[in-house]
Amino acid sequence: MCKALVYFIMLTLILGTASLRAQVPANDALTGIPVFPSAVGGDERFPGGICRITAQTVVYYVPFLWGPNHTAAPKQIAVADVEQWYQTHLKDFRSIPGFDGQRTQDVFLSPDGTKAVTITGKPASPAAYAISFTLFSGRAQPSQVKSFASHQKIQC
Repeated sequence: MCKALVYFIMLTLILGTASLRAQVPANDALTGIPVFPSAVGGDERFPGGICRITAQTVVYYVPFLWGPNHTAAPKQIAVADVEQWYQTHLKDFRSIPGFDGQRTQDVFLSPDGTKAVTITGKPASPAAYAISFTLFSGRAQPSQVKSFASHQKIQC
């Protein structure tokens, strides 16, 4: 009985993970920007803004990568790997490094300042935690985005 329950749970986790990955689109629905291949989420929009520019943000999480047959110790995807992937996919976007004192908050801002991708790291770690896609109602300035990503007072 116990062995059957363990097999059922393992099968559920494997199928659940596969279906979660199958649901992630190639491009984010809010911004149209490509989604990093292993990211999951993007189901909920969060309102916000910078200065007098309103914004909506969608968050995707970066999961563990496992070894063969899910037996090896988990290995996290590095922020640097996610950033490199976006550098090749968003050639015209401006890279704006950010850090809030505990974790990286690096942003790729579109040339017109209306779209942004933020790669957030785990605290005190090189591992990636989340990727956020933001759509601004107007043009956000790079200095505003940098202040926001670094949790500093924003000058409007």
